[in-house]
Amino acid sequence: MYDNIDFKKLRYDLKIYYGSAIIVTPIDIMNIIEIERCSNERLIEIALKNKFDLEDYKKYQKSR
Repeated sequence: MYDNIDFKKLRYDLKIYYGSAIIVTPIDIMNIIEIERCSNERLIEIALKNKFDLEDYKKYQKSR
């Protein structure tokens, strides 16, 4: 179902999302560490929990 997701971009954006909150809640550092190490399946769970639109991360094949 999520085979065509750009996981590199999603992982980066989630780290930025949590990183922007470090000043407010230092516990988010642990979330960044998890994002760096987690599987793609877990990354999807985290993204959906934080209401990321996965349509923004779909990789589209160019037609010839």
